[in-house]
Amino acid sequence: MVQTQGAGRSVLISVFLFVLCVLLISSTLVVIVFSYSTINQLQLKYDELNSQYSSARAPSYSLQVVQYNITWLANSSQNPNLRLSVPIDAVFNISGFKTMSILIEVTNMSNFSYEYDVGVGLATVSWFTNWSSSGGYSFPSGGFMQESAGNAFQVTIRKYPPPPPPAVGGNWQVIFENFSTIETKAPYASLLLLTDSTSTDNGWAMINLYIYLRS
Repeated sequence: MVQTQGAGRSVLISVFLFVLCVLLISSTLVVIVFSYSTINQLQLKYDELNSQYSSARAPSYSLQVVQYNITWLANSSQNPNLRLSVPIDAVFNISGFKTMSILIEVTNMSNFSYEYDVGVGLATVSWFTNWSSSGGYSFPSGGFMQESAGNAFQVTIRKYPPPPPPAVGGNWQVIFENFSTIETKAPYASLLLLTDSTSTDNGWAMINLYIYLRS
């Protein structure tokens, strides 16, 4: 009789331990599944926030700089056309921006012994929708509009006579007569700049052409 009761008690203990193990394993599995789900949700939230942050970091402005050597011919009262220099054709990628403004910085200028002015004006803006490459060169393509800019951009580079010897060269300043912000109409723009001068001799100037873009 005692042995039967002991055997029954052993069976109950075994069943209890088995049930306990099953419960522990089940709870562990639930915790693992819950943790995985939570981590997955947190990862999705992190990816969403990171995407929003990346979008917020998109640039709202850009500054492009191109260096040019502008030249001009001697001013002639007999033939005013001699005042015009070789045009500057500047091409810019303005994709993603709504407006552009122009700024000129003079970095060097030919020597002289008198005072003169050099005018730089925006004559024409050509708009392009694509960018092509051929023969190692890249150029805009898909042109659809060309418009006269008039005096949308006009600047005068004025140089003064040099100080007395032994000093050489001279000082210059840039005077903006007109400064307009141009609304962009395509991803690429070609700017045609014309130059003239009141100088009585041929000359040149090194300039940095800045294009300031805003979205």
